[in-house]
Amino acid sequence: MMTYEECVGFYESRTRFGIRPGLERINALLHALGDPHKGLKAIHVAGTNGKGTVCIFLQNILTRAGYKTGLFISPYISDFRERIQTDGVMISKSDFISVTQRVKDALESLPGDVDVTEFEAITAAAFLYYKESGCDIAVLETGLGGRLDATNVIEDPLVCVITSVSFDHMGVLGDSLTQIAGEKCGIIKPGCKVVSSPAQFPEVIDVIKAVCLEREAELCVPDEPAVVSGDIAGSVMEYRGVRFRVPFPGAHQARNAVTAVEAIRAIGKLGYPVGDEALTAGIAGAENPARTEIISRSPLVILDGSHNTGSVEALRALVREYLKDKDITAVVSMMADKQVEDCLEKILPLCGRAVCTKASNPRAEEAEGLAAIARRYCTDVSVEPDPFEACLKGIAAAGEDGVALIFGSLYFAGDVRDRLIARFNKADS
Repeated sequence: MMTYEECVGFYESRTRFGIRPGLERINALLHALGDPHKGLKAIHVAGTNGKGTVCIFLQNILTRAGYKTGLFISPYISDFRERIQTDGVMISKSDFISVTQRVKDALESLPGDVDVTEFEAITAAAFLYYKESGCDIAVLETGLGGRLDATNVIEDPLVCVITSVSFDHMGVLGDSLTQIAGEKCGIIKPGCKVVSSPAQFPEVIDVIKAVCLEREAELCVPDEPAVVSGDIAGSVMEYRGVRFRVPFPGAHQARNAVTAVEAIRAIGKLGYPVGDEALTAGIAGAENPARTEIISRSPLVILDGSHNTGSVEALRALVREYLKDKDITAVVSMMADKQVEDCLEKILPLCGRAVCTKASNPRAEEAEGLAAIARRYCTDVSVEPDPFEACLKGIAAAGEDGVALIFGSLYFAGDVRDRLIARFNKADS
């Protein structure tokens, strides 16, 4: 039997096959495992931004309503097992070892030319675990796109959710919002219920409507929520006569919340009722690390995984609304394949200084190269190669009255979050 470390290594070794959209490999692997995905009741979530948050909301609501709920998300922040959860709890190490051993055995039974990727392997493990643990509903976040994403082997989802769609992964999904939306909408199955974020670009909602019409799928687009009050720690919103406490700040997170609310109402019509108490408590009690997460209040240290133009645009709105009178020090690392300059252009003019670093992920932009771009938008830019030391440098520069804004990548967040929590003795759930 494999050890836990060997199991993690097994998945990570599959990264050499890269990102390779397509369903042939995952179908072959799942068939060798007995097709555990068939019959799985699922809510399937695609989009560019907000997918993880919507999934967390859904899982928390359904668990509070008494359903055994699986959650499949990526990437992880601190522990590889975050990707596979039930009722908000990571898969145990013993169960992780068990399903991984069976995925490995199944993989070895396939022809040698079936080069399963890391994401495909972990997706298969999740489906196997959810089936054998008796999940009532699994909440599934796509990895990339939708149409050719490994999660799209789900044949009959209860509800398909399309969160905010913007530019990201253009080399795989296409150079236009229409093309990207078309790939995301690939998860929509004939006759299923579909919920879209209330704030889509016009060309995106046109694609969603066209696909729903073609596939005779029932589309719900929530009303824009009314944000009653808010600060950097969260907001209070009203939606169709109900008041919700949203534990993440900004209008975009309120939109994520109402998207989850309508998905829950949609499955209620399919025989999965959820009471109002579970709905409001599930939204209020949701936790999602590295999404405008306050690590410390004095000094104010914020960790945010924003990494593309859409998410950084939302982060800029938060800075302008809630931190406009603060001296902000940015600590940043980004992946080289992202829209680095567009993102830095949005944030750095609002910052007094920036510290550039390089996350441990091999796709990360070199710190010096990042700094060269950053200097176009901020006059005080320095380089610190070590990610955690960069955070400490930024926090020291911000001082007690300033703000250290640590952002640019969920991988970067994963490198530093645990050590920052320990540094500030933050209670981590």
